[in-house]
Amino acid sequence: MLAILLVRGLTLPGAWQGVVYYLYPDPSRLADFQVWMEACAQVLFSYGVAAGTLITLGSYNKVNNNCYKDSLWLCVLNSATSFISGFAVFSVLGFMAQKQGIPIDKVVDSGLETITSSLIDMFPGQMRRPWRREIFLFFFCFICFIIQISLTTQGGVYVFQLIDYYGVNGICLVFVSAVQCVAVGWAFGADRMCDAVQLMTGQRPWGYFTLCWRYFTPLLCMVCFFGFFLDHQPLTTSGGYMYPDWAYVLGWAMALSSLIAVPIWAVVKICLTKGSLTQRLSVLCRPVVDSVDPVDPESIKERGTEMKTMPALSPDVL
Repeated sequence: MLAILLVRGLTLPGAWQGVVYYLYPDPSRLADFQVWMEACAQVLFSYGVAAGTLITLGSYNKVNNNCYKDSLWLCVLNSATSFISGFAVFSVLGFMAQKQGIPIDKVVDSGLETITSSLIDMFPGQMRRPWRREIFLFFFCFICFIIQISLTTQGGVYVFQLIDYYGVNGICLVFVSAVQCVAVGWAFGADRMCDAVQLMTGQRPWGYFTLCWRYFTPLLCMVCFFGFFLDHQPLTTSGGYMYPDWAYVLGWAMALSSLIAVPIWAVVKICLTKGSLTQRLSVLCRPVVDSVDPVDPESIKERGTEMKTMPALSPDVL
């Protein structure tokens, strides 16, 4: 489909104008800190990082699956696809700009499976019974349909922009990414992760990945996280319309809804764990003991044998 859109877009009048705009850089924009924050959020969003998609789909892999090679191919293919899709998008924007007689930057304004699988993994005893998944999907889609009816009204574009600006805000992705890196690099342990990858794939990750898990990625994410608040720009429409105060409160409630879950869950776990505060933190900051020790080759082999004897997952599960 992307190839068809690319060919069709490049054959439209004015397509070359859009391609030039896509490839020609604007050095002055490099001094805008907001651009770097948006770029960081876009990379995380494009790769599906911190949204649970990669973790959910990766949980269906075999124990000895070469996740190291898969992650490298993911980066290469995703970046290549994004680069090629840019030609398809901007060729159409060039055509629209020529038809409307306006600059390209004035043409447009910027604006289920993960949830289902995560819920099934959290409550396997209840959700893996007959028709439970289908019933959940029905009610989930029905609720989404009811909510999105408001987007079809005359004021629906304002609701859409509010949800698009705050509901899928990059601040959520960079915060969750930083938390996940801290969990992997420090709680679980970067060296322990490298040992697990080596036992599963037969090769040890580069030391550069250890530095990224522990230092580079968390630091970069937290800089973007705090920079978002320091250089925050309130949502306005292309016509300069300012939303009422209650709309901004609602928007921030949507943006922080996914962030607040992390400290709330941390407080709950601390309260439910026995011992002094120091002992509780010591227990919670260590990986949970699993029946398969990632540093024990024999347990890996046994788990791999067990999974080979299990029936294959049907397509509807995926």
